[in-house]
Amino acid sequence: MGIVKGGIAGILTVMMTAPVAAQQKVANIKAGQEVALYYVCKYGGGSASLSGTAANGTTRIASEASSRCGDKGEITRLFYKPNPGFRGTDIAYVYYWGQRWDITVNVR
Repeated sequence: MGIVKGGIAGILTVMMTAPVAAQQKVANIKAGQEVALYYVCKYGGGSASLSGTAANGTTRIASEASSRCGDKGEITRLFYKPNPGFRGTDIAYVYYWGQRWDITVNVR
């Protein structure tokens, strides 16, 4: 398995190589909206080792084949959806290969 790219989906696409302290991002979404916060591309077999948590919402992982990740690549996305009725600021914690990224989610 080889991981070829990671990024903040729908916010900006970056190579995730900066120190953890520099990797806090912000997403602004509407209440009830599900949004992809983070993605990784991989090729070959194996797991992308991607997970997430949030205090005021739910996270889920979805994978699919994607030309964005090369001919035989697969993209794995972490989605966030705020809890029903929640409005305010939440923090989604994204875990990937032993590192953590904090994404501040402003739910309007």
